[in-house]
Amino acid sequence: MPIKSETEQTARHVRVSIWMLTLFVAIGAVLHEARGQPAATPDGYDRDAARLELVALRAAISRQIEARADSFTILPSRAAVSAESAAAILASFVKPTVCQALPQRGLLAVACKPLADQDPELIAVELLARYTPKYGSIAGGGGLLGFVRARGRRVLDTSQVVWIGRDTTIVFAASAERWERDYYAPSLMKGPTYRMSGYDAGGTEDGTQSAGVGQRNGVVAEFEFTSSADGHAGSARFSLNGSELESEDDRLASLGDQLASMKLGADEGPLHPALTKISAELAHHWDGRLVPPMVAQFIERYGSTH
Repeated sequence: MPIKSETEQTARHVRVSIWMLTLFVAIGAVLHEARGQPAATPDGYDRDAARLELVALRAAISRQIEARADSFTILPSRAAVSAESAAAILASFVKPTVCQALPQRGLLAVACKPLADQDPELIAVELLARYTPKYGSIAGGGGLLGFVRARGRRVLDTSQVVWIGRDTTIVFAASAERWERDYYAPSLMKGPTYRMSGYDAGGTEDGTQSAGVGQRNGVVAEFEFTSSADGHAGSARFSLNGSELESEDDRLASLGDQLASMKLGADEGPLHPALTKISAELAHHWDGRLVPPMVAQFIERYGSTH
């Protein structure tokens, strides 16, 4: 029996070591998933945000209606795809986007449209709800998880958030923040929508302890989604409906004041097409007339001309 050269033996040991390392990594990944821990990396936040959107959309459907969690159709395609494939498709869409799901033969048919394709006043409602001076730019430290970002980027990347609807999942806080920035409520489109409530695991803004999950295992907050069709109370939403005595000019001038007060920060770039659409609507309304100062400032900033 010929004796293998030292080079051949070394090469064999290297191959075995690589194979063993691959096996250990694969086993570790399976165990990691089995414990319900987030598997995302910084490059996977978009995919996780899409997974969260699917959880929220499924929760928007009344619990009395069958809606599978393991397969979806992403319109305009009629083909059924796995939840993971559906998340990959959603992650590829232009953001920010508005998605809605309708039950079809036990599956959820998901349709998404860019935020800029919505009615300009409805866009304004959604933006004002998110970018009030109190909370400000999501990427700049505001939003639902501003209290986590305030502790530093590393905390945002390592803290976890519980997402509860018909399904329960745990993701990094950064993934939940990406969801808030990129996906808008389906109330912008006709059909089922969800109601959302949240708990800061460290206590509420008024200092009282919440009924949330507590800061165990790195969890900093939980968000629960329920269907508006199931009669759950929801949080108050912004409305642009003025009094019957208020003129259209006054109402839109007030809207311009509110829009000018928003703190968009780093989120302004992706929102620019939607902001331009609002600006065009305001410019059209005051075409040939004296424009209120704050409205004129908004129109000038987003380069809209009639």
